[in-house]
Amino acid sequence: MVALMFGGKNNMRAVLLALLLPISSLISQAQTGSMIDFFRHADSMTIHPSLDQQLAIIQQKKLGDNYVSFIGPKGTSIVLIAAVTVEKLTNPNLISRTVDFVKDRPTTGKIPTWGYVFDRNGDGKIDYLALVEGAAPYKNSTFPVDYPARKKRVDMAQMELFVNSCKLVFNHYADDNFDGKIDALVHIDLDPERDWVDRQIVARSTTFDDVFDVAWAFQGSMANVHEKIGITSTGILFHPLNSPTGYLSKATLAARTGILSYLNASAAECKLKWFNFIHPEKPVE
Repeated sequence: MVALMFGGKNNMRAVLLALLLPISSLISQAQTGSMIDFFRHADSMTIHPSLDQQLAIIQQKKLGDNYVSFIGPKGTSIVLIAAVTVEKLTNPNLISRTVDFVKDRPTTGKIPTWGYVFDRNGDGKIDYLALVEGAAPYKNSTFPVDYPARKKRVDMAQMELFVNSCKLVFNHYADDNFDGKIDALVHIDLDPERDWVDRQIVARSTTFDDVFDVAWAFQGSMANVHEKIGITSTGILFHPLNSPTGYLSKATLAARTGILSYLNASAAECKLKWFNFIHPEKPVE
């Protein structure tokens, strides 16, 4: 493959195809209409990253107090990841794309502030974020009902189940009308009695006025049974990491819109274009 890189334009295209095929195949059938259409493709990338692909910094810019690094497969100009760090990032392979552990506790690794970024409609602006926001075990349909509650002692078999069930926690945020503002999300919800992800909440502002009007939850796959969730004037009650309760609300959307705006401002400073992002309606040729 090294020889191909010096063999002219056609061979360079072959290299790009070889590197990006595992990624593009995940999303080539995605729709650009809503987060619901795109979620399973982005989710697949977070769960099954291409760990055989070395990462490289495509572009990097200091904006304000932080460095923003746009990162993709080595040997390409395609951005898959954005990382925000206080110190200048020199080795993007320090980013842990799978869960790490300190003793028996799951962690996000050395670089905790990063996520996958997408331009679904091909206008050169990021409109979908899958952000790392922690690490935790995920329940499934076979989760034992007698698993000990938080702070209770667990036996070796239960500890093994805990460790084997741990993943990076990605929450997903989408700008579904492409106006630069987040208006839909898929967010984890913990078991109220245990530090396990019980389900994921889908919440959308389908009128794009920063007020949620659709909310439901699923466990495991979005294709599974949906559980309708109530929306109050405060927002949507949920159980976050490291806190008893919280609300998904207008403030949640505003905070993630701030992240989206910051990343898009950084991308503009780096002169990134539509062809630097993975988006489904313009597949790599």
